[in-house]
This record gives sequence, structure tokens and C-alpha cells, in this order.
Amino acid sequence: MDQSLHERNRNSIRKEWFTTVKLLGDVISSVGIVLDISETGARLWIDSSKMELKDHFTIRLQFPDPSGKKRFMDIEVQRMWSEDSNSSYKQVGCRFENLTHNHKKDLNEFLRYFEPYPLKSKSIGES
Repeated sequence: MDQSLHERNRNSIRKEWFTTVKLLGDVISSVGIVLDISETGARLWIDSSKMELKDHFTIRLQFPDPSGKKRFMDIEVQRMWSEDSNSSYKQVGCRFENLTHNHKKDLNEFLRYFEPYPLKSKSIGES
């Protein structure tokens, strides 16, 4: 599927974020990275040699926390599309499912880190 078609069909703005994505199952294991994220889904880069790609699976994301504590969020996802590459890695577009109120709150709080910081003072040389 053409990436520009994905862009046109998307309901929310994605924010680039590179971090490890883990698969939840009998054992929690690292299976790839998050390429971008929004309040409704994420684009992942999955190592298919570490994970059988299914239509529904659960991922664990670790969000930065200003207090230094580890904050994890386990999210059920539905695979919406995937693209093969020349390696064992595949790009996978996922939609978040069954988000709780706390999931939504934490996601929105995390996505605020990507908002531009408003300048409150004038630049040097401005009057």
C-alpha cells in the first residue's frame, strides 16, 4: 500500500518517536522499534524473525518520566497494514484497541512532549 495513502486515511497526526517495542506473551521480548505514534496508533518496525506477525497482539511501551520512574503501558493493537522489506524487518501500521481512560490520559500527556515550546521573550535584536 502506498505510504501517501496511509497519510490521507489517517485521522490523527503522528509524532516521530524512536524506542524499543516489546511483545507481551509468555515472555516479554524486544521485537523492534516504534517509528511514530499518535493517540490512536503507531507505526512499528518489527523483526519478523522474533515475532510471528498476527492481526492482533499486545505491545509494551516505556514512556519517559520526569521523576525517573519507569512507566510502562501495555496496549492491545490491531495490525492495519504491513510492508515487506529486503530484511527480516517489516513496517507495521497498528491501531490501538481497548484503550482505558488511563491509557488515553497517559498517551495524551506523553504526546504533549512533542508540542513546540512557546517562546515567551523576544529574540536578541528584536525590539
